[in-house]
Amino acid sequence: MSRKRKVHSAEFKAKVAMEAAKWVRTLSELSSMFKVHPTVISNWRRQWLKGGRVYSVKDSGSTFVSTIRSVLILRTATGLLGRCT
Repeated sequence: MSRKRKVHSAEFKAKVAMEAAKWVRTLSELSSMFKVHPTVISNWRRQWLKGGRVYSVKDSGSTFVSTIRSVLILRTATGLLGRCT
């Protein structure tokens, strides 16, 4: 018998992606915190940073989102952040 895949809401994905984009905790820590595989978290973060999929969280402002993306773009451009994806 196979297990049914869990479907996560867009709000949950946004919350996890934003936490991952902060680069404060490791993927392993986030994985145990949110009960999601590290590869999935990495994929959600990459999609969120590229803007391909727009996840929205009701209590987060667009200022926070644009600030995180700006900082990551700047760090990547200056080489302070290794591989972003």
